[in-house]
Amino acid sequence: MELTSNVKVTRLEAALTILVAATGIIHIGVGLTAEYQMLTLAGAGFIGGAGLFLAGPRLDDAAGLEQGFNRAALSGLVLPYTGYQFVAYYTLYGFTGSPVAAADKLVQTGILAVSSLYLYRKL
Repeated sequence: MELTSNVKVTRLEAALTILVAATGIIHIGVGLTAEYQMLTLAGAGFIGGAGLFLAGPRLDDAAGLEQGFNRAALSGLVLPYTGYQFVAYYTLYGFTGSPVAAADKLVQTGILAVSSLYLYRKL
């Protein structure tokens, strides 16, 4: 799959990017409407990670690096980052929450599953 002439991703990479961006948007939206700055920052982290995941190889080319960026390494970082978000939510709020929170936890479960599969295939 080719997003532009310079950004090529597999279907698994596209799924992971979409899931990460989706939870980022949810975090930023809830963070801004409910005035939870930590959620806004977490969402920015997810969005930044998705952007770096897509742009990383192109940034390497621009900098003249041959083997600098590794999508698998970034995918490995999303596991503890997302896992922490998951655990922190249930530690703070328990199993109660809104439909938006439930949707976000479903998306985050997808991130953990897809990222694990991606790493399994890459390593």
